[in-house]
Amino acid sequence: METQGLGLDDLLSSVKAEGGIFTPQKSADTMIPNSNLQQILEDEADPYEVQMQDFEEVQKQAINDFNQNAWTTGTGYEAPNFPMWSEKMEGLENGFYIFAGFANAGKTAVAMNIAADYAMCEKNHLHLLYFSLDDSLQRVIPRFISMNQSIPIAVAARPQRFQDKINRGEEGSSRFVELLRKREEGLELLKQQASNMLIQGADTAQCLEKMLNIAKMYKTYVRTKDDKANIIVVVDSMMDIVVDSVNTRDEKEKNTIISQTMKRWADEELQCPVFGTAHLRKNTSTKRPVISDLKETGRYEYDATAIFLVANDVSRNGQNADIYYHAPDDPSGEKLPILEIQWAKNKASDFKERTYCFFTPSFSKATECPKELAARFDEKIYSL
Repeated sequence: METQGLGLDDLLSSVKAEGGIFTPQKSADTMIPNSNLQQILEDEADPYEVQMQDFEEVQKQAINDFNQNAWTTGTGYEAPNFPMWSEKMEGLENGFYIFAGFANAGKTAVAMNIAADYAMCEKNHLHLLYFSLDDSLQRVIPRFISMNQSIPIAVAARPQRFQDKINRGEEGSSRFVELLRKREEGLELLKQQASNMLIQGADTAQCLEKMLNIAKMYKTYVRTKDDKANIIVVVDSMMDIVVDSVNTRDEKEKNTIISQTMKRWADEELQCPVFGTAHLRKNTSTKRPVISDLKETGRYEYDATAIFLVANDVSRNGQNADIYYHAPDDPSGEKLPILEIQWAKNKASDFKERTYCFFTPSFSKATECPKELAARFDEKIYSL
């Protein structure tokens, strides 16, 4: 058989005719067995080849699938204690949300309070999975108790200290009794919320891969109890994540992996809202943060559904702050912090301005400011 000039079609015809296939590199009577035909075809095939299909029907089906998914998504998740936030978000959906701020700005408190509110809203069917990567459970649990009961974190963390004050009959003992009573209520409430919340400290999970495995198991677990259930994941902070799969000391590469991975969690692997807190670059100025202050801005800005820049004028400028509030029962007139939340990037809705929260650092408590006060803060900031 003549082999010179044979194309792929000719070779395939040869196979049918004679049970084998000739190769130009070998003599005319040397043949490749049929058992190797599949490998040859795979080697010859274009890896990007697309099979011919009715592309019009494919497009119509994609549109129908989108429409069905859009209707079944409903109105999105609501945070009832953050009505202005919920209104501007237009219903929280699956996505990757970053809360970024300078040290002690209150970014953790904002993410924690809002995520817990989503999880505690019964109609959402959401369960909070909270990863604290820079603190152990012994430090994280008191924050949740303090947040729920509006008591100092120190009372929740070290009750014996205050019990000793009571035993010694120190001044203010009646108040300490009340604080310890509220601590017990907060502890019991946290136990009840165990059906809606799982807290993981740095001593439990810090590795990106392990966190994903825990999240997958937790989502499976809550689905066994409620087939409508989903989870909301909070990672505090992303900068403390360990990436075992890549041995790198390059901070940029590490942040790129973290950003891409957490976006994939939200969109594909977990299909849920994912909150991450991030530190901004150290900045000695007293100006408000901008998105370029976020480390590896390009990657995070590209991957995130929304980026919230958290500013705290009192933390930055002390009693010279321009944005603050006074506690109604505090005769000292001390300026207390307002958390400014700049919606620096937002693919979830059209809102690109600021929302505001009263902040009580000793309680780790963030409470949304009313619209009228928010409008006054906007005017003040724009006039500065």
